[in-house]
Amino acid sequence: MSLQVLLVLVVGGIAGIAAILHFMGLTGPYRFSEGQDAVAAWEREVPERPATNVHLSSDSRASLITFDGGSGIVWSFGDDTVARILEGTRPLETKTGLRFDFPDFGSSALNVRLNDSDRDIWLKALEAQ
Repeated sequence: MSLQVLLVLVVGGIAGIAAILHFMGLTGPYRFSEGQDAVAAWEREVPERPATNVHLSSDSRASLITFDGGSGIVWSFGDDTVARILEGTRPLETKTGLRFDFPDFGSSALNVRLNDSDRDIWLKALEAQ
């Protein structure tokens, strides 16, 4: 088999697999279907601080978690989730929701999409902590 034919087969195969995964809906970002999904993702990463309350974002891609003595956030990062404790991190209000700026290099900023009523709920929950 010539190198050109082999190259076409490899590139075509990879493109075909990517297309099949995309049309099956397996390439989209993770979304929490309910609060229990967010709690499970939170407790997988921060098991020493069990969740007492959960507030999903408008697009179901992030969730505010409250626990005894503080709050945190868990959000989708591709097909997985990431969680951070919000120690002293206060959000900035944006046109589409809230923006969290984290001090660590691995997750410098997070934009959470919230409608007006959800934004008020999140801000009140953050103030209560």
